[in-house]
Amino acid sequence: MKKKILLIPLALLLAVSLVAIGCPAPAPAPAPAPAPAPAPPTAPTYQYSWRMNQPNPEGSAWDIAATGFADEVREKTEGRVDITIYPAGQLGDWIEVYERIMRGDYELSITPLPPTYDPRMNVAYYMPYMFTTTEQAKAALGVGGWVYNMITDLLAD
Repeated sequence: MKKKILLIPLALLLAVSLVAIGCPAPAPAPAPAPAPAPAPPTAPTYQYSWRMNQPNPEGSAWDIAATGFADEVREKTEGRVDITIYPAGQLGDWIEVYERIMRGDYELSITPLPPTYDPRMNVAYYMPYMFTTTEQAKAALGVGGWVYNMITDLLAD
């Protein structure tokens, strides 16, 4: 009887061993798939059409400068920013245009800041009568000149 009791666990151990030997080894975990190569950078997809007011007649120095600016922006943005020039104040007078720029109706203008933006900017009205020679005007209005510095300080406020 003692032998039979001992044989039962031994038989079970043998059966478990045979099952364990007969089972295949666990399959190795599949290797992770390689990460996809990063996509090449895509060109920007934005496109803007901006309006630019300039108060002088078509063909004037201001118009030529505005057209040159628009052409350069178009070239450097590969055509994604297109600026249409409106000469001779077609979009309105300088004060109205500036107000509409502040509201977001228009995008650009070649005009001085109006006194409605800051009354201290009225200094521009008196500029033609402040200088008697070109050299005086260049010294005051050029970079580092007293008028240049005053306007820069006003804009910094």
